[in-house]
Amino acid sequence: MAKGLSGQQKRVLALVGFTFLIWLGRIRNVVGDDTLSGFEFAWSLGIAVLFLGLAAASLAANRSDALNLWARSLAIFSIGYWSVRGIQIGFADHEAAFIVVHSLLAGTSVLLGAWVLVSQLRDAPVSNPA
Repeated sequence: MAKGLSGQQKRVLALVGFTFLIWLGRIRNVVGDDTLSGFEFAWSLGIAVLFLGLAAASLAANRSDALNLWARSLAIFSIGYWSVRGIQIGFADHEAAFIVVHSLLAGTSVLLGAWVLVSQLRDAPVSNPA
């Protein structure tokens, strides 16, 4: 009988799934936005592709309980990006609904990223230098 997913694998899948949800939608929005051009278009698309690449690599490497470098990278990048971007959105001139939605996206990404990182640190083997 096949063994189910470990807790660590479930946490990584939650982060990966949420990342795909957010950034596939972002690509759709960027491609459909006729006001974006040049650097702004490339930057917006590049960030989305970077997140999706990290999520895909995390998913591919999620077959074992070993510490997952890709998942850790995705978690750190998510926490860093959304911490900065969340503050920028909060102080920019946006409608309240936009700020609320993006705050929820940011908060969920940060929490999922922290959940993956904390669990990896907790489960990491401790080496004895002596």
